[in-house]
Amino acid sequence: MGRTQNVIAEIQERVDEIETEATRLVVFANSVRDAALSIRLKKIARVIFKSATGIEKRLEKLRRAA
Repeated sequence: MGRTQNVIAEIQERVDEIETEATRLVVFANSVRDAALSIRLKKIARVIFKSATGIEKRLEKLRRAA
């Protein structure tokens, strides 16, 4: 595996960790009694997931090119 593949793999691991933390944020948001705070936390998690999905799509293009 070349250097590019190693970098792609490392980035994928970090994206996976970010998605895990976003999931934990949603779980926490579900346990918060303050509805407004819960909604805001879920919106933040949604943005994180959307960004992570975009990064994963770009990584897939890089994998095919490498």
